[in-house]
Amino acid sequence: MQDQAKLYSKINRGQLIDGEALLQHAAPRTGDLVLDVGCGTGELTFELARKVGASGRVVALDPDADRVSIAQQTQPSDIKNIEWICDEFSTEAIASRSNFDLVFSSHVFHWFSDQQDGVMAVSRALRPGGRFAIQFVYALPACLALIRKMVKQEIDLPEDLRDRWLSYFDQAGFQYEIKTDIEPYFHPDLNDLLAWYEGTTHGVVRRDNLT
Repeated sequence: MQDQAKLYSKINRGQLIDGEALLQHAAPRTGDLVLDVGCGTGELTFELARKVGASGRVVALDPDADRVSIAQQTQPSDIKNIEWICDEFSTEAIASRSNFDLVFSSHVFHWFSDQQDGVMAVSRALRPGGRFAIQFVYALPACLALIRKMVKQEIDLPEDLRDRWLSYFDQAGFQYEIKTDIEPYFHPDLNDLLAWYEGTTHGVVRRDNLT
């Protein structure tokens, strides 16, 4: 998995662009306690840590030990307010670190096996008046569905899960604002697309499995 983590750190620029837009919308404040769910290799975590300043703190959570290791190794020396946790996201994993001002998650929640439970766990982790900034995939582009079929990794995913996701937020008691003005990103060629998809799926979709 270490090779996949290294690959991801090299080809995740498109997702970082999306994440930077989400970070601007989330508007972390000086002194905030932030939970970064799915911190990956840490690029957005570092920006969150700078935004909250020395009086704030970022708890960075990811189940991939190799990605967390890369994040720790590349953490700028001037940033000292990050706590790294290698674990699955759950109420138990963050129970002693609740009352967050902001829960931040970019391109992670669509991977959860129980997405509704994840949204509810966030609502319990936030302090009253806390914010949840989330970005996720609720519809699979046709080209990715075809790639998954070619590597025999088909998934049962309806064309559009938007209404289902909104019901999760409603049931958790969130008031939400939907942003649709995020700029799309493009891959220059097929090999770049396949490298990105291999890295972002932790190797579930591998280029050498294409038939």
